[in-house]
Amino acid sequence: MEKWVVPENSKKRVQRASRTIGKGTGTPEEIREARDVLSNYRLAHAFPLNAVTVTVRLRALDINPNAVVAQRRKRLPTILDKLKRHPTMSVTTMQD
Repeated sequence: MEKWVVPENSKKRVQRASRTIGKGTGTPEEIREARDVLSNYRLAHAFPLNAVTVTVRLRALDINPNAVVAQRRKRLPTILDKLKRHPTMSVTTMQD
């Protein structure tokens, strides 16, 4: 059984980590810490995403037995690349 990750950081800390990565500022240690904060934020969304997916899948199958429902979390390298392209963006407001 998968163990769900719990959010360990405040929204403000996640936003600061987003800026650190986006602007490329900070020491190597600060950048590593920012990556860890963003990774935890990303992984902490696995449980709520799964819960929503299960609910949507059950309702969709009631309507159409052939319905396909999928889920996907954005990969960390993709998040980091997007923050570098948009230095003022935060993962707390990021959309696909």
